[in-house]
Amino acid sequence: EPRRVYWRTKESADFVFAARSALYHYRAAKWLIFLEDDMLFTRRTGKLADLIKQARDESTGVTWLNPAVSKAVLMQRQYLESFTGYAALRYDFYPIDWLIDTFEDSLDTSTRRKRRVVSMFKHIGHVRSLNLRP
Repeated sequence: EPRRVYWRTKESADFVFAARSALYHYRAAKWLIFLEDDMLFTRRTGKLADLIKQARDESTGVTWLNPAVSKAVLMQRQYLESFTGYAALRYDFYPIDWLIDTFEDSLDTSTRRKRRVVSMFKHIGHVRSLNLRP
């Protein structure tokens, strides 16, 4: 469906713009978290800051904070700097989650990261682009 393709392309372009903006405005940050506005914190135990610190300490570049979609992701600054250049050249071809996956696949096997998922957030929006459960 053309509308869905347009929306997913826009989502990828928006992510690149937000990431570059965050890298510029938060120059001292070593880790950045990206959440869409329709995400709900779902962990029943622990403080959000402590859970994110644990995810950060165990991550090697990117940690998905929602197992189903890319609406909640924690990224290391150096990883994000490399990824935004990669994504800026391909945002009109793939959704952002696919871009992250293909970027990881393109890394040298010695530095390739295993996808890390920590379920902390769920999508509560009314519209879902991939017809996945929240």
